Amino acid sequence: MCYNMPMQAISMQNVSYRYAVDDADLLAVDRVSLSIEEGEFVVLLGTNGSGKSTLAKMMNGLLVPQEGQVVVYGDATSDETDEVIFRIRATVGMVFQNPDNQMVASIIEDDVAFGPENLGIAHDEMVERVRWALESVGMYEYRSHTPTKLSGGQKQRVAIASVLAMRPKVLVLDESTAMLDPVGRAEVMRVLHRLNREAGITVVLITHHMDECTEASRAVVLNRGRVAYDGKPHDLFADEALVASCGLELPPVAKIATLLGDMGLKVDKGTSDLDALYEQICRLK
Repeated sequence: MCYNMPMQAISMQNVSYRYAVDDADLLAVDRVSLSIEEGEFVVLLGTNGSGKSTLAKMMNGLLVPQEGQVVVYGDATSDETDEVIFRIRATVGMVFQNPDNQMVASIIEDDVAFGPENLGIAHDEMVERVRWALESVGMYEYRSHTPTKLSGGQKQRVAIASVLAMRPKVLVLDESTAMLDPVGRAEVMRVLHRLNREAGITVVLITHHMDECTEASRAVVLNRGRVAYDGKPHDLFADEALVASCGLELPPVAKIATLLGDMGLKVDKGTSDLDALYEQICRLK
């Protein structure tokens, strides 16, 4: 009998990374082992200084681990040959915190075309890629606008489109919602879930906002450079002590569910969906 096994997109085996700070070594990532399967939506959580950004940059070779190994679809990021580096960077697209730092052109359409153009993509295909990328993030109607006139959420969606135009298999977003207001964050989250669901793009979202992992397939928590939790978001929300020990806060709905549970009411403490919690409350006698 033949089974379709999930393909491993990124594998990190016992990786560590240190920064030199004031003549001392700061251990940012400490012996982390982590695998990302193709098609997953993984949220990597943690407070500032927990090692999230360092781990993110190791996922496409921007940083190479000083110990251990990172493998992207069979290619080790420690392989310094141009062909391998190019393949890894094309496979794993990175979106950073400040979209203004990623924009290189005065017209949105030109900005999104910058990546494919540098990859040597033929003009007709490049035009199609730009259209698809902007349509995917709901920004095609703004293609002739200047980025300076956009809201924060719109700019971040254009930044995502610029990476999508290079057709990556994996999208890694390093604190890409940190500078956005709630409306902008919601815009970006809707786009990411649609890309994961409809285009099959593997998404790794690095954040400290717990509510951004409510619809993720998996949550990973980093604490002082090590993995403190790796599993379903529901089970993370149900463990209030672990969440607190990692310096995080429960999402509002999960916090209410926990309070009700502590009062002796029979509700699921891991609930993070308001409608689901409402139904549970209505069934109480």
